[in-house]
Amino acid sequence: MKKLLFTFLIFAALQPLFSQINPAGSYNHSGTYVWLANSGTKFYVMDVTANQAVIYNLDQSPWKTINLAVPADHYLYDIRYPAEGLFTTGSEVALCYIYYKYDEVNQYYTYTTKIVTETGTPLLTIPGAQYVYVYDLGEPGVKMVAYVYDYSVYPYPVQTKLYDLPGDYVPVLEYQQAGVAFAQAFPNPATDFAIVPCALPEGTGSAILKLHDQAGRLIIELPVNAGANHVQINTAQFPSGIYFYSIVADGYNMPARKLVVK
Repeated sequence: MKKLLFTFLIFAALQPLFSQINPAGSYNHSGTYVWLANSGTKFYVMDVTANQAVIYNLDQSPWKTINLAVPADHYLYDIRYPAEGLFTTGSEVALCYIYYKYDEVNQYYTYTTKIVTETGTPLLTIPGAQYVYVYDLGEPGVKMVAYVYDYSVYPYPVQTKLYDLPGDYVPVLEYQQAGVAFAQAFPNPATDFAIVPCALPEGTGSAILKLHDQAGRLIIELPVNAGANHVQINTAQFPSGIYFYSIVADGYNMPARKLVVK
């Protein structure tokens, strides 16, 4: 009896160490969480077949379905920044989505970016834009950067277009360790430059962004300044290939992320 009691006590004591990872849901399309200013946390998926953004409550019940106008022979590529009070000053949801067409004869892609409200009202169309990123710069306001590519010629030209947004935005950084947060570099692949969004916690003594090539050779070190929200890597000088960047802060080495230079 004592042996059984001892075994039970050991098992009970170890239970917190072996808590299970339980399934919490499944969707048939790619999706992720989003925080909305008025409605709180939601989960949205990109239905490529139906050309829809479907937004769910956290209990997985449907909340909103936004139909996305995609021309014939084009395909939905990405959905970004579903938000309330970002692209408009109202409370309705608006989002950015990107679609593309492939020219099979000449073998190149053409992208288009659109911003629409939840009822489908178009707010902005940017022909050629494949990537868009939003920044809250504080006093200067909220800005959007769009990268426009023309893949019909080589080397393909790149345009950067800037936009003022009327609302508010709180950026979500994807990776965090020891208080240092940073997100995936963009544009990626990069030609002339790449930007790494990052944020340092208060009291961080120093931080450095390190870029290595595939062989592990250190290519460049760049300081990460306190109060800055990004680091820019000038890639025009680098040979085409795959590189890896990471941030070192107060002795902590953040996980390395891949950057492709073309």
